[in-house]
Amino acid sequence: CWCMLLAPPVIPPHPEATILTNSGKYAHYGPGLTQRKFRFGSMQECVVTATTGTLPKRSDLTLPAWLQTRHFTTRARNVIRSMLRR
Repeated sequence: CWCMLLAPPVIPPHPEATILTNSGKYAHYGPGLTQRKFRFGSMQECVVTATTGTLPKRSDLTLPAWLQTRHFTTRARNVIRSMLRR
C-alpha cells in the first residue's frame, strides 16, 4: 500500500481503529504493520465507507465480485472468511 511508504505512514491515529481494504495483501500484512484491525471488503464497500465515514456492519460485508466466482481450496476459503470476520 502506498500509504505505508509515506513518512509518517497514513494510518488512523486511534489504536482501536479498523481499516477497511479491498487489498488481500494489505489485509494480511496491515495488522502487523499498523497495529490496527483490518477488514477485507469490495471496492464498493471501501468507497461507501470513505464517503460516509461509516464502516459497514460485518454482516453487510461481502466478497468482491471477482472472488465470488472463483473456486478455492478449503484453506484459502477459510483465510478469506477470517479476513471478513475481523
